Amino acid sequence: MGVNNSKLNNQVVVYLQGPGAVRIKLLYLVSLFLVFALGVNSKFTGVNNVEVFQKVFILAVSLIIFFLSGFNRLLIWNYVFFILIVFLTFFLSTIGVVDILFVIYSLASMSIFYVNLSLNNAFYIKQVVLALKVLPISMLAFSFLLSLFSSYPLYIVEYTGAFRLASGIDPALYAFLIFYSIVIVVFDSIKTNRVEIRLLTLLFVLLLLTGSRGPLLASLIVTLSLVPLRKNPEIRSFIKIGAIPVFIVFVYLLGNMMLRSMLEDEPGFNLSGRNFAWEFMISSFDSINLFGRGLGSVTLATVGIGGNNLSAFIAPHNEYVRFWYDLGWIGSCLFFVNILIILYLCVFKLSGRFAFFRVLFCIGILFFCFFDNVFSTHHSAFPLAVFLKYAYDSRLNKGNGCE
Repeated sequence: MGVNNSKLNNQVVVYLQGPGAVRIKLLYLVSLFLVFALGVNSKFTGVNNVEVFQKVFILAVSLIIFFLSGFNRLLIWNYVFFILIVFLTFFLSTIGVVDILFVIYSLASMSIFYVNLSLNNAFYIKQVVLALKVLPISMLAFSFLLSLFSSYPLYIVEYTGAFRLASGIDPALYAFLIFYSIVIVVFDSIKTNRVEIRLLTLLFVLLLLTGSRGPLLASLIVTLSLVPLRKNPEIRSFIKIGAIPVFIVFVYLLGNMMLRSMLEDEPGFNLSGRNFAWEFMISSFDSINLFGRGLGSVTLATVGIGGNNLSAFIAPHNEYVRFWYDLGWIGSCLFFVNILIILYLCVFKLSGRFAFFRVLFCIGILFFCFFDNVFSTHHSAFPLAVFLKYAYDSRLNKGNGCE
Protein backbone atom coordinates (compact mmCIF):
# COMPACT_ATOMS: atom_id res chain seq x y z
CA MET A 1 0.00 0.00 0.00
CA GLY A 2 2.94 2.36 -0.59
CA VAL A 3 2.75 5.51 -2.65
CA ASN A 4 2.75 4.98 -6.40
CA ASN A 5 5.94 6.72 -7.55
CA SER A 6 4.69 7.79 -11.01
CA LYS A 7 1.56 9.20 -9.44
CA LEU A 8 3.70 11.08 -6.92
CA ASN A 9 5.93 12.51 -9.64
CA ASN A 10 2.90 13.59 -11.68
CA GLN A 11 1.52 15.26 -8.59
CA VAL A 12 4.73 17.26 -8.14
CA VAL A 13 4.69 18.31 -11.81
CA VAL A 14 1.13 19.52 -11.44
CA TYR A 15 2.12 21.53 -8.37
CA LEU A 16 5.08 23.12 -10.15
CA GLN A 17 3.38 23.89 -13.45
CA GLY A 18 -0.30 24.21 -12.60
CA PRO A 19 -2.28 27.26 -11.52
CA GLY A 20 -1.28 26.78 -7.89
CA ALA A 21 2.45 26.86 -8.71
CA VAL A 22 3.19 30.21 -7.02
CA ARG A 23 1.39 29.14 -3.86
CA ILE A 24 3.19 25.80 -3.67
CA LYS A 25 6.61 27.29 -4.43
CA LEU A 26 6.01 29.79 -1.67
CA LEU A 27 5.30 26.92 0.70
CA TYR A 28 8.61 25.34 -0.25
CA LEU A 29 10.41 28.59 0.52
CA VAL A 30 8.57 28.81 3.83
CA SER A 31 9.65 25.25 4.58
CA LEU A 32 13.31 26.26 4.27
CA PHE A 33 12.66 29.15 6.64
CA LEU A 34 10.89 26.69 8.89
CA VAL A 35 14.01 24.56 9.16
CA PHE A 36 16.11 27.65 9.78
CA ALA A 37 13.65 28.75 12.48
CA LEU A 38 14.74 25.76 14.55
CA GLY A 39 17.79 27.84 15.39
CA VAL A 40 16.00 30.88 16.87
CA ASN A 41 15.85 31.18 20.65
CA SER A 42 13.92 33.30 23.14
CA LYS A 43 16.85 35.62 23.83
CA PHE A 44 17.15 36.67 20.20
CA THR A 45 13.42 37.18 19.58
CA GLY A 46 12.63 38.69 22.97
CA VAL A 47 9.63 36.35 23.14
CA ASN A 48 9.28 34.09 26.16
CA ASN A 49 8.76 30.42 25.37
CA VAL A 50 9.37 31.00 21.67
CA GLU A 51 9.58 27.21 21.35
CA VAL A 52 5.77 27.06 21.69
CA PHE A 53 5.40 29.42 18.73
CA GLN A 54 7.92 27.35 16.78
CA LYS A 55 5.89 24.21 17.36
CA VAL A 56 2.69 25.93 16.26
CA PHE A 57 4.42 27.27 13.15
CA ILE A 58 5.97 23.92 12.22
CA LEU A 59 2.69 22.10 12.73
CA ALA A 60 0.72 24.73 10.80
CA VAL A 61 3.03 24.59 7.76
CA SER A 62 3.10 20.79 7.93
CA LEU A 63 -0.69 20.58 8.04
CA ILE A 64 -1.03 22.96 5.06
CA ILE A 65 1.24 20.70 3.00
CA PHE A 66 -0.55 17.67 4.46
CA PHE A 67 -3.91 18.87 3.14
CA LEU A 68 -2.51 20.13 -0.18
CA SER A 69 -0.46 17.03 -0.97
CA GLY A 70 -2.50 14.37 0.77
CA PHE A 71 -1.12 11.71 3.07
CA ASN A 72 0.62 8.38 2.74
CA ARG A 73 -2.08 5.74 3.08
CA LEU A 74 0.23 3.34 4.89
CA LEU A 75 2.14 5.59 7.31
CA ILE A 76 -0.98 7.51 8.35
CA TRP A 77 -2.08 4.43 10.27
CA ASN A 78 0.89 4.82 12.62
CA TYR A 79 -0.50 8.25 13.49
CA VAL A 80 -3.98 6.83 14.03
CA PHE A 81 -2.55 4.07 16.23
CA PHE A 82 -0.68 6.65 18.34
CA ILE A 83 -3.85 8.70 18.84
CA LEU A 84 -5.72 5.56 19.95
CA ILE A 85 -2.94 4.73 22.44
CA VAL A 86 -3.07 8.24 23.94
CA PHE A 87 -6.83 8.28 24.50
CA LEU A 88 -7.10 4.61 25.48
CA THR A 89 -4.55 5.02 28.28
CA PHE A 90 -6.05 8.35 29.35
CA PHE A 91 -9.56 6.97 29.81
CA LEU A 92 -8.41 3.70 31.42
CA SER A 93 -5.99 5.34 33.86
CA THR A 94 -7.06 5.59 37.49
CA ILE A 95 -4.09 7.79 38.49
CA GLY A 96 -4.31 10.50 35.84
CA VAL A 97 -3.18 13.99 36.88
CA VAL A 98 -4.01 15.98 33.73
CA ASP A 99 -7.29 16.86 32.04
CA ILE A 100 -8.35 16.10 28.48
CA LEU A 101 -7.37 19.55 27.17
CA PHE A 102 -3.81 19.11 28.43
CA VAL A 103 -3.64 15.70 26.73
CA ILE A 104 -4.91 17.20 23.46
CA TYR A 105 -2.28 19.97 23.66
CA SER A 106 0.46 17.36 24.23
CA LEU A 107 -0.93 15.27 21.38
CA ALA A 108 -0.83 18.29 19.04
CA SER A 109 2.81 18.89 20.00
CA MET A 110 3.78 15.31 19.19
CA SER A 111 1.78 15.40 15.96
CA ILE A 112 4.75 17.21 14.38
CA PHE A 113 6.48 13.83 14.09
CA TYR A 114 3.52 11.86 12.72
CA VAL A 115 2.19 14.52 10.33
CA ASN A 116 5.58 15.02 8.66
CA LEU A 117 6.11 11.27 8.52
CA SER A 118 2.81 10.92 6.63
CA LEU A 119 3.34 13.72 4.08
CA ASN A 120 2.73 12.55 0.52
CA ASN A 121 5.09 15.00 -1.19
CA ALA A 122 8.54 13.65 -2.02
CA PHE A 123 9.69 16.94 -3.55
CA TYR A 124 9.01 18.93 -0.37
CA ILE A 125 10.66 16.26 1.79
CA LYS A 126 13.80 16.32 -0.36
CA GLN A 127 14.06 20.12 -0.11
CA VAL A 128 13.86 19.98 3.67
CA VAL A 129 16.47 17.21 3.76
CA LEU A 130 18.84 19.30 1.66
CA ALA A 131 18.36 22.21 4.07
CA LEU A 132 18.84 20.01 7.13
CA LYS A 133 22.07 18.66 5.71
CA VAL A 134 23.84 22.01 6.04
CA LEU A 135 21.65 23.61 8.71
CA PRO A 136 24.24 23.35 11.54
CA ILE A 137 26.84 25.14 9.40
CA SER A 138 24.35 27.85 8.39
CA MET A 139 23.37 28.34 12.03
CA LEU A 140 27.01 28.63 13.06
CA ALA A 141 27.73 31.30 10.42
CA PHE A 142 24.56 33.22 11.30
CA SER A 143 25.28 33.07 15.04
CA PHE A 144 28.91 34.11 14.56
CA LEU A 145 27.88 37.22 12.64
CA LEU A 146 25.27 38.16 15.24
CA SER A 147 27.70 37.58 18.11
CA LEU A 148 30.04 40.19 16.63
CA PHE A 149 27.43 42.92 17.04
CA SER A 150 25.29 41.68 19.93
CA SER A 151 25.16 39.32 22.90
CA TYR A 152 23.73 36.53 20.78
CA PRO A 153 25.02 33.27 22.35
CA LEU A 154 27.55 31.59 20.06
CA TYR A 155 28.74 29.36 22.93
CA ILE A 156 28.45 28.88 26.68
CA VAL A 157 30.86 27.79 29.41
CA GLU A 158 29.26 25.39 31.88
CA TYR A 159 29.75 25.21 35.63
CA THR A 160 31.98 22.19 34.91
CA GLY A 161 34.32 24.47 32.96
CA ALA A 162 33.45 22.80 29.67
CA PHE A 163 33.12 24.90 26.52
CA ARG A 164 29.87 24.18 24.63
CA LEU A 165 29.08 25.45 21.15
CA ALA A 166 25.46 26.64 21.02
CA SER A 167 25.02 28.57 17.73
CA GLY A 168 22.16 30.56 19.18
CA ILE A 169 20.22 27.77 20.90
CA ASP A 170 20.75 25.25 23.68
CA PRO A 171 23.90 23.19 22.92
CA ALA A 172 21.96 19.93 23.33
CA LEU A 173 19.34 21.05 20.78
CA TYR A 174 22.09 22.12 18.39
CA ALA A 175 23.59 18.65 18.81
CA PHE A 176 20.23 17.11 17.81
CA LEU A 177 20.33 18.97 14.50
CA ILE A 178 23.95 17.98 13.87
CA PHE A 179 23.12 14.33 14.55
CA TYR A 180 20.41 14.30 11.88
CA SER A 181 22.72 16.10 9.44
CA ILE A 182 25.24 13.29 9.99
CA VAL A 183 22.53 10.66 9.45
CA ILE A 184 21.54 12.28 6.14
CA VAL A 185 25.17 12.52 4.96
CA VAL A 186 25.77 8.85 5.81
CA PHE A 187 22.54 7.77 4.09
CA ASP A 188 23.29 9.76 0.93
CA SER A 189 26.87 8.47 0.89
CA ILE A 190 25.63 4.88 0.85
CA LYS A 191 22.95 5.69 -1.73
CA THR A 192 25.34 7.39 -4.17
CA ASN A 193 28.51 5.48 -3.24
CA ARG A 194 30.19 8.87 -2.85
CA VAL A 195 31.26 9.83 0.68
CA GLU A 196 31.08 13.52 1.60
CA ILE A 197 33.99 13.06 3.98
CA ARG A 198 34.85 16.75 4.50
CA LEU A 199 31.27 17.67 5.39
CA LEU A 200 31.02 14.65 7.67
CA THR A 201 34.27 15.56 9.44
CA LEU A 202 33.16 19.16 9.96
CA LEU A 203 29.85 18.01 11.41
CA PHE A 204 31.64 15.74 13.88
CA VAL A 205 33.90 18.61 14.97
CA LEU A 206 30.82 20.77 15.58
CA LEU A 207 29.18 17.92 17.47
CA LEU A 208 32.20 17.50 19.72
CA LEU A 209 32.18 21.23 20.39
CA THR A 210 28.59 21.03 21.69
CA GLY A 211 29.76 18.71 24.48
CA SER A 212 26.66 16.53 24.02
CA ARG A 213 27.51 12.91 24.62
CA GLY A 214 24.30 11.11 23.61
CA PRO A 215 24.16 12.54 20.06
CA LEU A 216 27.91 11.91 19.66
CA LEU A 217 27.66 8.22 20.56
CA ALA A 218 24.54 7.77 18.42
CA SER A 219 26.33 9.48 15.50
CA LEU A 220 29.35 7.20 15.85
CA ILE A 221 27.07 4.16 15.80
CA VAL A 222 25.34 5.30 12.59
CA THR A 223 28.62 6.32 10.91
CA LEU A 224 29.94 2.76 11.28
CA SER A 225 27.58 2.06 8.38
CA LEU A 226 30.28 3.48 6.10
CA VAL A 227 32.73 0.66 6.90
CA PRO A 228 31.80 -1.23 3.70
CA LEU A 229 32.81 1.94 1.77
CA ARG A 230 36.28 2.09 3.36
CA LYS A 231 37.92 1.63 -0.06
CA ASN A 232 36.04 4.60 -1.47
CA PRO A 233 38.44 7.12 -3.13
CA GLU A 234 37.21 10.02 -0.95
CA ILE A 235 37.88 8.08 2.25
CA ARG A 236 41.29 6.79 1.12
CA SER A 237 42.36 10.29 0.07
CA PHE A 238 41.22 11.71 3.40
CA ILE A 239 43.12 9.05 5.37
CA LYS A 240 46.35 9.90 3.53
CA ILE A 241 46.09 13.68 3.89
CA GLY A 242 43.92 14.72 6.81
CA ALA A 243 43.50 11.83 9.23
CA ILE A 244 46.31 12.76 11.65
CA PRO A 245 45.47 16.47 12.18
CA VAL A 246 41.78 15.67 12.46
CA PHE A 247 42.53 12.94 15.01
CA ILE A 248 44.54 15.44 17.10
CA VAL A 249 41.62 17.90 17.04
CA PHE A 250 39.21 15.11 18.03
CA VAL A 251 41.37 14.10 21.01
CA TYR A 252 41.56 17.71 22.21
CA LEU A 253 37.79 18.15 21.94
CA LEU A 254 37.15 14.85 23.71
CA GLY A 255 39.20 16.21 26.60
CA ASN A 256 36.83 19.17 26.80
CA MET A 257 33.87 16.78 26.78
CA MET A 258 35.36 14.76 29.65
CA LEU A 259 35.10 17.89 31.85
CA ARG A 260 31.32 17.32 31.76
CA SER A 261 31.55 13.58 32.39
CA MET A 262 33.96 13.24 35.33
CA LEU A 263 33.50 15.67 38.24
CA GLU A 264 35.88 15.75 41.19
CA ASP A 265 33.13 16.07 43.81
CA GLU A 266 30.85 13.41 42.27
CA PRO A 267 31.75 9.72 41.97
CA GLY A 268 31.05 7.83 38.75
CA PHE A 269 29.91 9.15 35.38
CA ASN A 270 28.13 12.51 35.45
CA LEU A 271 24.77 12.39 33.61
CA SER A 272 23.99 16.07 34.29
CA GLY A 273 21.31 15.15 36.81
CA ARG A 274 19.41 12.78 34.53
CA ASN A 275 19.77 9.83 36.90
CA PHE A 276 18.17 11.80 39.76
CA ALA A 277 15.21 12.73 37.52
CA TRP A 278 14.76 9.12 36.39
CA GLU A 279 14.83 7.80 39.95
CA PHE A 280 12.38 10.44 41.16
CA MET A 281 9.87 9.82 38.36
CA ILE A 282 10.02 6.04 38.62
CA SER A 283 9.67 6.08 42.43
CA SER A 284 6.62 8.40 42.29
CA PHE A 285 4.27 5.46 41.62
CA ASP A 286 2.95 3.51 44.60
CA SER A 287 1.33 0.78 42.49
CA ILE A 288 1.82 -0.89 39.12
CA ASN A 289 1.75 1.78 36.44
CA LEU A 290 -0.44 0.20 33.76
CA PHE A 291 -1.86 3.22 31.93
CA GLY A 292 0.19 6.18 33.14
CA ARG A 293 -0.99 9.64 34.16
CA GLY A 294 -1.83 11.08 30.75
CA LEU A 295 0.27 12.25 27.81
CA GLY A 296 2.40 15.23 28.84
CA SER A 297 1.97 14.68 32.58
CA VAL A 298 5.70 14.03 32.96
CA THR A 299 6.32 17.75 32.31
CA LEU A 300 4.55 18.50 35.61
CA ALA A 301 6.28 15.80 37.67
CA THR A 302 9.13 17.94 39.04
CA VAL A 303 7.40 21.32 39.32
CA GLY A 304 8.37 22.90 42.65
CA ILE A 305 10.57 19.95 43.64
CA GLY A 306 13.88 20.96 45.25
CA GLY A 307 17.13 19.05 45.47
CA ASN A 308 19.43 17.74 42.72
CA ASN A 309 18.13 20.47 40.42
CA LEU A 310 15.00 18.36 39.76
CA SER A 311 12.78 21.35 39.05
CA ALA A 312 14.88 22.03 35.93
CA PHE A 313 13.84 18.67 34.46
CA ILE A 314 10.54 19.38 32.74
CA ALA A 315 11.34 16.17 30.84
CA PRO A 316 13.41 13.17 32.00
CA HIS A 317 15.70 13.20 28.92
CA ASN A 318 14.87 9.52 28.55
CA GLU A 319 12.02 8.56 26.22
CA TYR A 320 11.53 5.17 27.86
CA VAL A 321 10.95 6.79 31.25
CA ARG A 322 8.89 9.59 29.69
CA PHE A 323 6.35 7.42 27.90
CA TRP A 324 6.24 4.90 30.74
CA TYR A 325 5.30 7.78 33.07
CA ASP A 326 2.74 9.23 30.62
CA LEU A 327 1.24 6.05 29.13
CA GLY A 328 2.09 3.29 31.62
CA TRP A 329 3.48 -0.16 30.88
CA ILE A 330 0.77 -0.98 28.35
CA GLY A 331 0.74 2.35 26.56
CA SER A 332 4.54 2.72 26.39
CA CYS A 333 4.99 -0.82 25.05
CA LEU A 334 2.41 -0.11 22.34
CA PHE A 335 4.09 3.24 21.60
CA PHE A 336 7.48 1.66 20.98
CA VAL A 337 5.97 -1.21 18.99
CA ASN A 338 4.50 1.50 16.78
CA ILE A 339 7.95 3.12 16.47
CA LEU A 340 9.52 -0.22 15.53
CA ILE A 341 6.87 -0.66 12.82
CA ILE A 342 7.76 2.81 11.46
CA LEU A 343 11.47 1.93 11.45
CA TYR A 344 10.68 -1.31 9.63
CA LEU A 345 8.58 0.40 6.95
CA CYS A 346 11.00 3.30 6.39
CA VAL A 347 14.44 1.82 6.98
CA PHE A 348 14.47 -1.99 7.22
CA LYS A 349 12.90 -2.43 3.78
CA LEU A 350 15.80 -0.59 2.11
CA SER A 351 17.99 -2.56 -0.30
CA GLY A 352 20.91 -4.80 0.61
CA ARG A 353 23.54 -2.08 0.28
CA PHE A 354 21.93 -0.50 3.38
CA ALA A 355 22.31 -3.70 5.43
CA PHE A 356 24.65 -2.12 8.01
CA PHE A 357 22.81 1.18 8.00
CA ARG A 358 19.42 -0.44 8.67
CA VAL A 359 20.66 -2.08 11.84
CA LEU A 360 22.99 0.64 13.09
CA PHE A 361 20.53 3.49 12.51
CA CYS A 362 17.85 1.71 14.53
CA ILE A 363 20.34 0.91 17.30
CA GLY A 364 21.51 4.54 17.27
CA ILE A 365 17.97 5.93 17.58
CA LEU A 366 16.95 3.49 20.33
CA PHE A 367 20.20 4.25 22.18
CA PHE A 368 19.60 7.99 21.71
CA CYS A 369 16.22 7.53 23.44
CA PHE A 370 18.01 6.61 26.69
CA PHE A 371 19.53 10.08 27.06
CA ASP A 372 17.41 12.61 25.16
CA ASN A 373 13.92 13.69 24.06
CA VAL A 374 13.96 12.10 20.61
CA PHE A 375 10.23 12.07 19.82
CA SER A 376 8.99 14.75 22.20
CA THR A 377 10.96 17.85 21.20
CA HIS A 378 10.53 19.46 17.79
CA HIS A 379 14.30 19.91 17.37
CA SER A 380 14.49 16.13 17.07
CA ALA A 381 10.99 14.97 16.10
CA PHE A 382 10.78 17.16 12.98
CA PRO A 383 14.14 16.23 11.37
CA LEU A 384 13.69 12.57 12.36
CA ALA A 385 10.27 12.38 10.70
CA VAL A 386 11.55 14.14 7.57
CA PHE A 387 14.52 11.78 7.30
CA LEU A 388 12.38 8.66 7.78
CA LYS A 389 10.01 9.84 5.04
CA TYR A 390 13.02 10.62 2.83
CA ALA A 391 14.30 7.07 3.31
CA TYR A 392 10.81 5.71 2.60
CA ASP A 393 10.47 7.78 -0.59
CA SER A 394 14.00 6.78 -1.69
CA ARG A 395 13.02 3.13 -1.45
CA LEU A 396 10.02 3.71 -3.71
CA ASN A 397 12.07 5.65 -6.28
CA LYS A 398 13.18 2.90 -8.64
CA GLY A 399 16.72 2.96 -9.98
CA ASN A 400 18.47 4.80 -7.15
CA GLY A 401 19.70 1.67 -5.37
CA CYS A 402 17.41 2.01 -2.35
CA GLU A 403 14.52 -0.16 -3.49
